[in-house]
Amino acid sequence: MLWLVHLTILLGAHAQDLRDLSEQFAPPGWRGNPWGPAAARARADGRLPSIVMTPAMSQWDQWGRAVLHDGDIVFRMGDARILDGVFPFSRFLSSASGSRFSHTGIVAIEDGSPVVYDCTKAGVGRVPFAVWILDNVGAFGVKRLNPERRRAIPGVLAYCRKVFAEQPPFDYSFDLDDSALYCLEMTEKAFRSEGLALSEPVRLGDMENANRYPICISLFVSLSPYVLKKPITLEQAVYLPGDGRHGVWASPLLEAVYSPPDSRPDEDIPGQDGRLSLSGDLAVVAGIVNEFRMSDRLRSQRENQFGLGSPTSGDGVVSASLRTASTSYPRGIGVLGDSYSDEYQFSSSDRRTARNWIEILSLTRGLDFGRFNPTGWGRPRGRGFEYNWARSDATSGDLIASGQHTGLAAQVARGDVRMVFVLIGGNDFINAMHAPEPEAALRAALPRALANYLIVVQSIRAANPDVRLVLATVPDIRLLPEFDEALRKGRLPFRLADACTAAMKTYNAQIRAMSIGDRRITLLDLALVAEIANLVRRDHAIVARKRLDRYHPGNSPDRFFLADGRHPGTLAQAQLARLFILGVNARFGAGIEPLSDAEIQGLLDASVAGRPGSPPSRSGVREALGDPAEPDQAGRLGLGLGAASLAQ
Repeated sequence: MLWLVHLTILLGAHAQDLRDLSEQFAPPGWRGNPWGPAAARARADGRLPSIVMTPAMSQWDQWGRAVLHDGDIVFRMGDARILDGVFPFSRFLSSASGSRFSHTGIVAIEDGSPVVYDCTKAGVGRVPFAVWILDNVGAFGVKRLNPERRRAIPGVLAYCRKVFAEQPPFDYSFDLDDSALYCLEMTEKAFRSEGLALSEPVRLGDMENANRYPICISLFVSLSPYVLKKPITLEQAVYLPGDGRHGVWASPLLEAVYSPPDSRPDEDIPGQDGRLSLSGDLAVVAGIVNEFRMSDRLRSQRENQFGLGSPTSGDGVVSASLRTASTSYPRGIGVLGDSYSDEYQFSSSDRRTARNWIEILSLTRGLDFGRFNPTGWGRPRGRGFEYNWARSDATSGDLIASGQHTGLAAQVARGDVRMVFVLIGGNDFINAMHAPEPEAALRAALPRALANYLIVVQSIRAANPDVRLVLATVPDIRLLPEFDEALRKGRLPFRLADACTAAMKTYNAQIRAMSIGDRRITLLDLALVAEIANLVRRDHAIVARKRLDRYHPGNSPDRFFLADGRHPGTLAQAQLARLFILGVNARFGAGIEPLSDAEIQGLLDASVAGRPGSPPSRSGVREALGDPAEPDQAGRLGLGLGAASLAQ
């Protein structure tokens, strides 16, 4: 557990509002704060497109115009994540401090519409309220100065506009001086500029639930000298959003405008008993292990009604169902890869008993992988979907030699394909391990695979720089039964397996590096998912509430791998389909309805109901599960690409 917490805290020091849905409004290539002064000027003179309001955003804007006033403080639960989206960092910090919120901002009514001044990693922003609320994944609240103190509001807003113009850096060290700011610090100092202290700072060591996170907090403090210019200490005081008894939310200078539906009176909120506990630290690990189910709950929370009724201010706003915004389903999805993505129904006898992630997403969500041709498209493609160029047994070199990349690039250039998924490289290392001299083969395979991957991505980008890319890392092949059994029984030397693992880590590091800071790329870190799952539970996985044997391959529904010992079965491939949905929703706001456990269970009967070679259809799932409503285009919700129920 300690290594996992160690890595979590190290990365967490620089986590702030990662992959927020509001980022979709910053065009590709824009550098700097997307809501700062430069961006505001660029939108005003037409160099950046103006904000296009979806129906859901319009509802939020109407609500804000009716309810919000100058100087209101808005609270939300953010979704800053680390470990490639696995760990919900905002929720960890809010839990340790005893709050339902992680972020605040100050409202100003400008040109008749509410905007929010806040501070994120990008800097101090001026964000339309209808956009700001999109990044909420939990509790939401609004508070306002008491009537006798509202004369201070013009000065509060003047402070906000001043720091907006100055753009101080984000305060990673949570220091209380004025050289940098974090969100709560900006909120507090805006009111203190008018002599109104909303709350008092709290020592990190005195946070309400600090006793539940001794390991996390200790590591946070001990590692901060390595990642921060000014190390964090337990004596350091910070401003907190609070909840009930403490922080800004509990300020006696404020009155409630809107409180979350689950609000309880202060006297009903249990206090800290002072006893040291590892419950919070254990919850960190459990949260990573259960990321899929956590994401499902967050999705449900964001898709369901907020239940915003008449505020206590008496503005009489009619209750409305407010959902998050999204873009439309992705149209034209191209695929490059090997047998994991080549349609199972045309493959070996083992694979024909199952369906892969492409077939599952076409069957259940109607995603557009092109026309379906059961007789074949000619080389290098086989039978199946027009935009799927993946071929069984392909290496990265085979992909290039056969023209997978150039064929798909032509579809991208024509505008038929707007999103490309790439999962390739596993066979490069598998073939090296089976070579007569595996060590020499590994040494040759790595640089060749690295170079080939760059060629693939550059070719697709050259066809259309704005194409969206979904890049997947490759899980360690020693986790496959064909290698795992040989390793456990001594037929495969650990020295050779370790060399392969090291080579694959280098290969995956290049894929991860490509995704950093590029809004046109989302990363599906399958290698990290598999690694965490294997650390937690080696012998089995829980998928859609079904226990799958990972050690013994077979074609029965209770096995993770098919009888060939290399390819995941239907339920395991459904997890890849889930990751794809989470990734494109998170990065691109695709709004694809997540796969439920019931749907995945139904795939065992529905997805193979037709004859081999028949095109995938949604009818099988509808017959098995009932005819679900069409996805409602809810936007990016929980954002994790986590170790999910694979790790249970």
